[in-house]
Amino acid sequence: MTTTRPRGARLMAFLNDRWPPAPNLAGAAALVVSLSFAAQAAAGAAALVLGVRELCAFLLAAGTSLLMRAYDELKDVDTDRRLAASGDESFRSRPIATGAIQQGDLVLVKNLALGVFVVGALGVAAAASFPGWTALGCAAVFGAVWLSSRWFFWPRIQGDLLLAFLTHNPIAGLVGAALIAALSRGAVEPLVLAALIASSWFPISAWEVSRKLRAPADETAYETYSKRLGVRGAAALLFGSVTASLAALVVLGLATHVSDIYLAIASAAAGLVMVGALRYAWRPSTRSARLRPYAELFALVATAGLPVALGIAHGVRLEALG
Repeated sequence: MTTTRPRGARLMAFLNDRWPPAPNLAGAAALVVSLSFAAQAAAGAAALVLGVRELCAFLLAAGTSLLMRAYDELKDVDTDRRLAASGDESFRSRPIATGAIQQGDLVLVKNLALGVFVVGALGVAAAASFPGWTALGCAAVFGAVWLSSRWFFWPRIQGDLLLAFLTHNPIAGLVGAALIAALSRGAVEPLVLAALIASSWFPISAWEVSRKLRAPADETAYETYSKRLGVRGAAALLFGSVTASLAALVVLGLATHVSDIYLAIASAAAGLVMVGALRYAWRPSTRSARLRPYAELFALVATAGLPVALGIAHGVRLEALG
């Protein structure tokens, strides 16, 4: 089935369904401000600064996110249509399956995302305190994302969710490292640097795993982590991702003198996911497999809550232009 709607309407249909602008743009902003504030506080800044480099880093983060989504959608065109035709409810309403968008629309989204990425990369390279490292980081991110668009289509990886996770998920850590290089206004200790990267990486890992869990009775031809690793293996992967995320937040909290209240809230949010993972492992069901909302709550606390807590603890000022 094809659609005769204007391309603009088709693009909005894709974005609203597969990359909702409001939460994704807010998430990119939260990630950037979180890394910037934590890096500044760990380096001993008296007051935390928001400036041009944060704006450019936001474009870089948002562009990378949308670019990877477009590549992922292009990779899954045939698979989505096949699973929708098989009756899988998770795929029947997807825009590419209903005909709300065309494959050419996905190519346009990819090109637009690439443009946003390039503008952001040029901006952060120009504004950064460490321009050489920043340019290298942006080049590494682009290289990894471009390569992923090629190995996405390698049948061995395309057909194995675990291999896809192991080869693609580290890109989140690479993006975090590039953003840190762009945002840092002073040197930070190696342990803090590792915690910064982990804080941007493992919440995404937890979210990725949480959205592909099902009870054994609910499995279909669609490959999930629970189907690939078994219920307990998938629950352990989710549990481990959240544990690593929380450990990173604790290290950052101690290094930046953030409020104990924030660390308690982050621990409680992580605990919800951990308890949910254990419950799912012990008694898998349609209900216990629905851990994505808890993972998203933890990611919200980890990325959006941290800069708020740091801003309260240290104060914030806007950086003058020019």
